[in-house]
Amino acid sequence: MTVKAIATWKMSKDALELIKDENLDAKALLKAIEYIDDRMDIHTVGSYSIPNEKGYLQLDGAFMDSKGHVGSIIEASHISHPATVAYELSFKRQNCILAGNGADEYAKETANSYEIPVPLEGSMDNNHDTFAMIIRNDTGYNIGISSSGRANKHEGRVGDSPLVGSGYYCDEDGACAATGDGEAILKGCLSKEVVTRMSMGESVKDALLNACKRHNKRLDYQADYCLIALANDGSYSAYTSLNPFPFAILEDNEARLLVAYPDGNIREADNQFLKEYQGD
Repeated sequence: MTVKAIATWKMSKDALELIKDENLDAKALLKAIEYIDDRMDIHTVGSYSIPNEKGYLQLDGAFMDSKGHVGSIIEASHISHPATVAYELSFKRQNCILAGNGADEYAKETANSYEIPVPLEGSMDNNHDTFAMIIRNDTGYNIGISSSGRANKHEGRVGDSPLVGSGYYCDEDGACAATGDGEAILKGCLSKEVVTRMSMGESVKDALLNACKRHNKRLDYQADYCLIALANDGSYSAYTSLNPFPFAILEDNEARLLVAYPDGNIREADNQFLKEYQGD
Protein backbone atom coordinates (compact mmCIF):
# COMPACT_ATOMS: atom_id res chain seq x y z
CA MET A 1 0.00 0.00 0.00
CA THR A 2 1.31 3.45 -0.90
CA VAL A 3 0.24 6.91 0.13
CA LYS A 4 -0.73 9.28 -2.68
CA ALA A 5 -1.58 12.37 -0.63
CA ILE A 6 -0.85 13.88 2.76
CA ALA A 7 -2.13 17.07 4.38
CA THR A 8 -1.96 19.03 7.65
CA TRP A 9 -4.40 19.18 10.57
CA LYS A 10 -7.67 17.42 11.36
CA MET A 11 -9.61 19.38 8.74
CA SER A 12 -7.52 17.76 6.01
CA LYS A 13 -9.32 14.43 6.27
CA ASP A 14 -12.49 16.07 4.94
CA ALA A 15 -10.50 17.64 2.11
CA LEU A 16 -9.00 14.29 1.12
CA GLU A 17 -12.42 12.63 1.29
CA LEU A 18 -13.60 15.23 -1.22
CA ILE A 19 -11.05 14.24 -3.87
CA LYS A 20 -10.27 10.61 -3.09
CA ASP A 21 -12.09 9.27 -6.17
CA GLU A 22 -10.69 11.86 -8.56
CA ASN A 23 -7.58 11.96 -10.69
CA LEU A 24 -4.98 13.18 -8.22
CA ASP A 25 -3.52 16.13 -10.05
CA ALA A 26 -3.15 19.87 -9.52
CA LYS A 27 -6.84 20.40 -10.23
CA ALA A 28 -7.85 18.03 -7.43
CA LEU A 29 -5.30 19.59 -5.10
CA LEU A 30 -6.70 23.08 -5.63
CA LYS A 31 -10.27 21.85 -5.27
CA ALA A 32 -9.41 20.45 -1.84
CA ILE A 33 -7.68 23.64 -0.72
CA GLU A 34 -10.51 25.87 -1.96
CA TYR A 35 -12.92 23.72 0.03
CA ILE A 36 -10.96 24.45 3.21
CA ASP A 37 -10.61 28.16 2.35
CA ASP A 38 -14.37 28.53 2.01
CA ARG A 39 -15.52 26.73 5.14
CA MET A 40 -17.19 29.15 7.54
CA ASP A 41 -16.58 26.82 10.50
CA ILE A 42 -12.79 26.92 10.10
CA HIS A 43 -11.11 29.92 11.73
CA THR A 44 -7.43 29.04 11.55
CA VAL A 45 -6.97 29.36 7.80
CA GLY A 46 -8.86 30.74 4.81
CA SER A 47 -11.53 33.36 4.35
CA TYR A 48 -12.95 33.13 7.88
CA SER A 49 -9.71 33.12 9.87
CA ILE A 50 -8.30 35.69 12.28
CA PRO A 51 -7.27 39.13 10.91
CA ASN A 52 -4.02 40.97 11.52
CA GLU A 53 -3.50 43.65 14.19
CA LYS A 54 -5.23 46.23 11.99
CA GLY A 55 -8.36 44.12 11.73
CA TYR A 56 -8.19 42.82 8.15
CA LEU A 57 -7.08 39.54 6.64
CA GLN A 58 -3.77 39.09 4.86
CA LEU A 59 -3.64 35.69 3.19
CA ASP A 60 -0.76 33.69 1.73
CA GLY A 61 -0.79 30.89 -0.80
CA ALA A 62 1.67 28.83 -2.77
CA PHE A 63 1.96 26.09 -5.36
CA MET A 64 4.86 23.96 -6.54
CA ASP A 65 5.30 20.84 -8.63
CA SER A 66 8.30 18.61 -9.15
CA LYS A 67 8.73 19.92 -12.70
CA GLY A 68 9.93 23.22 -11.28
CA HIS A 69 6.79 25.35 -11.50
CA VAL A 70 6.58 27.67 -8.49
CA GLY A 71 4.15 30.46 -7.65
CA SER A 72 3.12 32.25 -4.49
CA ILE A 73 0.85 34.96 -3.17
CA ILE A 74 2.02 36.96 -0.16
CA GLU A 75 -0.12 39.15 2.11
CA ALA A 76 -3.13 39.49 -0.20
CA SER A 77 -6.35 41.01 1.12
CA HIS A 78 -8.75 40.37 -1.77
CA ILE A 79 -7.99 36.84 -2.91
CA SER A 80 -10.30 34.10 -1.72
CA HIS A 81 -8.17 31.24 -3.03
CA PRO A 82 -4.52 32.26 -2.88
CA ALA A 83 -3.21 28.78 -3.74
CA THR A 84 -5.24 28.78 -6.96
CA VAL A 85 -3.85 32.16 -8.00
CA ALA A 86 -0.36 30.93 -7.05
CA TYR A 87 -0.91 27.96 -9.37
CA GLU A 88 -1.72 30.33 -12.24
CA LEU A 89 1.41 32.34 -11.48
CA SER A 90 3.61 29.24 -11.37
CA PHE A 91 3.59 28.95 -15.16
CA LYS A 92 4.95 32.46 -15.66
CA ARG A 93 8.65 32.93 -16.30
CA GLN A 94 8.50 36.37 -14.71
CA ASN A 95 6.30 37.73 -11.92
CA CYS A 96 5.52 34.30 -10.47
CA ILE A 97 5.49 35.66 -6.90
CA LEU A 98 3.22 38.60 -6.12
CA ALA A 99 2.66 40.40 -2.84
CA GLY A 100 0.20 42.86 -1.28
CA ASN A 101 -1.57 45.26 -3.59
CA GLY A 102 0.16 43.78 -6.62
CA ALA A 103 -1.28 40.38 -5.84
CA ASP A 104 -4.75 41.82 -5.27
CA GLU A 105 -4.66 43.78 -8.53
CA TYR A 106 -3.62 40.69 -10.47
CA ALA A 107 -6.51 38.76 -8.94
CA LYS A 108 -8.98 41.51 -9.87
CA GLU A 109 -7.72 41.53 -13.45
CA THR A 110 -8.22 37.78 -13.71
CA ALA A 111 -11.57 37.74 -11.89
CA ASN A 112 -10.16 35.90 -8.88
CA SER A 113 -11.08 38.44 -6.20
CA TYR A 114 -13.54 38.71 -3.37
CA GLU A 115 -14.62 41.00 -0.57
CA ILE A 116 -13.16 40.07 2.79
CA PRO A 117 -15.81 38.74 5.20
CA VAL A 118 -16.51 40.60 8.43
CA PRO A 119 -13.43 40.01 10.63
CA LEU A 120 -13.93 37.51 13.40
CA GLU A 121 -14.10 38.81 16.92
CA GLY A 122 -13.11 37.13 20.14
CA SER A 123 -10.03 35.89 21.94
CA MET A 124 -8.28 33.50 19.57
CA ASP A 125 -4.87 35.14 19.59
CA ASN A 126 -2.96 31.93 19.05
CA ASN A 127 -5.45 30.36 16.68
CA HIS A 128 -3.62 29.88 13.42
CA ASP A 129 -2.59 27.00 11.17
CA THR A 130 -1.31 26.49 7.67
CA PHE A 131 -3.21 24.11 5.43
CA ALA A 132 -0.68 22.23 3.31
CA MET A 133 -1.36 19.33 0.95
CA ILE A 134 1.01 17.17 -1.08
CA ILE A 135 -0.21 14.95 -3.91
CA ARG A 136 1.91 12.31 -5.65
CA ASN A 137 0.98 10.80 -9.02
CA ASP A 138 2.72 9.21 -12.01
CA THR A 139 4.15 12.55 -13.14
CA GLY A 140 5.56 13.64 -9.78
CA TYR A 141 4.45 15.87 -6.92
CA ASN A 142 2.11 18.82 -6.47
CA ILE A 143 2.11 20.95 -3.31
CA GLY A 144 -0.48 23.55 -2.35
CA ILE A 145 -0.39 25.94 0.61
CA SER A 146 -3.01 28.23 2.14
CA SER A 147 -2.37 30.35 5.23
CA SER A 148 -3.70 33.39 7.02
CA GLY A 149 -0.49 33.65 9.03
CA ARG A 150 -0.26 34.27 12.72
CA ALA A 151 -3.46 35.56 14.33
CA ASN A 152 -3.33 39.31 15.08
CA LYS A 153 0.04 39.46 13.35
CA HIS A 154 1.92 42.68 12.67
CA GLU A 155 0.69 44.25 9.43
CA GLY A 156 2.93 42.99 6.63
CA ARG A 157 4.33 40.04 8.57
CA VAL A 158 5.45 37.14 6.35
CA GLY A 159 5.99 33.62 7.64
CA ASP A 160 7.32 30.50 5.98
CA SER A 161 4.16 29.47 4.13
CA PRO A 162 4.60 31.38 0.83
CA LEU A 163 8.40 30.97 0.76
CA VAL A 164 9.73 28.16 -1.41
CA GLY A 165 12.24 25.99 0.42
CA SER A 166 10.91 26.96 3.83
CA GLY A 167 7.16 26.33 3.89
CA TYR A 168 7.20 23.84 1.01
CA TYR A 169 9.47 22.16 -1.51
CA CYS A 170 9.39 19.26 -3.96
CA ASP A 171 11.49 17.85 -6.77
CA GLU A 172 12.03 14.41 -8.29
CA ASP A 173 13.32 13.08 -4.96
CA GLY A 174 10.37 13.87 -2.68
CA ALA A 175 8.14 16.53 -1.17
CA CYS A 176 7.80 18.30 2.16
CA ALA A 177 5.59 21.03 3.65
CA ALA A 178 5.45 22.80 7.00
CA THR A 179 3.05 24.40 9.46
CA GLY A 180 3.46 26.09 12.83
CA ASP A 181 5.89 28.79 13.96
CA GLY A 182 6.66 30.40 10.61
CA GLU A 183 9.59 32.46 11.78
CA ALA A 184 11.30 29.39 13.20
CA ILE A 185 10.67 27.31 10.09
CA LEU A 186 11.98 29.88 7.61
CA LYS A 187 15.22 30.27 9.54
CA GLY A 188 16.12 26.73 8.54
CA CYS A 189 14.66 26.30 5.02
CA LEU A 190 13.42 23.04 6.48
CA SER A 191 11.31 21.73 3.61
CA LYS A 192 14.22 21.93 1.18
CA GLU A 193 16.60 20.29 3.63
CA VAL A 194 14.24 17.37 4.18
CA VAL A 195 13.97 16.68 0.45
CA THR A 196 17.74 17.05 0.01
CA ARG A 197 18.29 14.47 2.73
CA MET A 198 15.89 12.08 0.98
CA SER A 199 17.84 12.56 -2.25
CA MET A 200 20.96 11.44 -0.36
CA GLY A 201 19.35 8.18 0.69
CA GLU A 202 17.75 8.94 4.03
CA SER A 203 14.29 7.53 4.66
CA VAL A 204 11.48 10.04 4.84
CA LYS A 205 11.25 9.58 8.62
CA ASP A 206 14.99 9.98 9.16
CA ALA A 207 15.14 12.99 6.84
CA LEU A 208 12.48 14.79 8.87
CA LEU A 209 13.97 13.89 12.22
CA ASN A 210 17.57 14.70 11.30
CA ALA A 211 16.73 18.00 9.60
CA CYS A 212 14.67 19.17 12.57
CA LYS A 213 17.15 17.99 15.19
CA ARG A 214 19.90 19.92 13.43
CA HIS A 215 17.70 22.99 13.12
CA ASN A 216 16.55 22.88 16.75
CA LYS A 217 20.16 23.02 17.90
CA ARG A 218 20.62 26.28 16.00
CA LEU A 219 17.55 27.95 17.46
CA ASP A 220 17.98 29.74 20.77
CA TYR A 221 14.36 29.09 21.80
CA GLN A 222 11.78 26.31 21.80
CA ALA A 223 9.70 26.50 18.63
CA ASP A 224 6.44 24.72 17.86
CA TYR A 225 6.24 23.49 14.29
CA CYS A 226 5.30 20.43 12.24
CA LEU A 227 6.28 18.97 8.89
CA ILE A 228 4.79 16.36 6.56
CA ALA A 229 6.64 14.59 3.77
CA LEU A 230 6.18 12.02 0.99
CA ALA A 231 8.83 9.86 -0.68
CA ASN A 232 8.99 8.26 -4.11
CA ASP A 233 8.33 4.76 -2.75
CA GLY A 234 5.00 5.94 -1.33
CA SER A 235 6.24 6.14 2.24
CA TYR A 236 5.33 9.13 4.38
CA SER A 237 6.07 10.61 7.76
CA ALA A 238 5.49 13.63 9.96
CA TYR A 239 7.53 15.53 12.53
CA THR A 240 6.15 17.63 15.34
CA SER A 241 7.32 19.49 18.38
CA LEU A 242 3.65 19.97 19.28
CA ASN A 243 1.69 17.44 21.27
CA PRO A 244 -0.18 16.19 19.31
CA PHE A 245 -0.23 17.01 15.56
CA PRO A 246 -3.10 15.56 13.50
CA PHE A 247 -2.64 15.04 9.78
CA ALA A 248 -4.36 12.97 7.10
CA ILE A 249 -3.19 10.62 4.38
CA LEU A 250 -4.87 9.14 1.32
CA GLU A 251 -3.94 5.48 1.10
CA ASP A 252 -5.58 3.19 -1.45
CA ASN A 253 -8.44 5.67 -1.85
CA GLU A 254 -9.09 5.75 1.88
CA ALA A 255 -8.66 8.98 3.82
CA ARG A 256 -7.18 8.31 7.26
CA LEU A 257 -6.61 10.70 10.14
CA LEU A 258 -3.35 10.10 11.99
CA VAL A 259 -1.63 11.79 14.92
CA ALA A 260 2.10 12.48 15.21
CA TYR A 261 3.79 12.94 18.58
CA PRO A 262 7.09 14.55 19.56
CA ASP A 263 8.54 11.14 20.46
CA GLY A 264 8.35 10.15 16.79
CA ASN A 265 5.35 7.86 17.10
CA ILE A 266 2.45 8.10 14.66
CA ARG A 267 -0.89 6.62 15.64
CA GLU A 268 -4.38 6.38 14.21
CA ALA A 269 -6.69 9.06 15.56
CA ASP A 270 -9.10 7.25 17.87
CA ASN A 271 -12.39 8.34 19.41
CA GLN A 272 -10.66 9.60 22.54
CA PHE A 273 -8.40 11.88 20.53
CA LEU A 274 -11.31 13.19 18.45
CA LYS A 275 -13.26 13.92 21.64
CA GLU A 276 -10.41 15.84 23.27
CA TYR A 277 -8.90 17.69 20.31
CA GLN A 278 -10.26 21.22 19.95
CA GLY A 279 -8.45 22.52 16.86
CA ASP A 280 -9.35 22.63 13.18
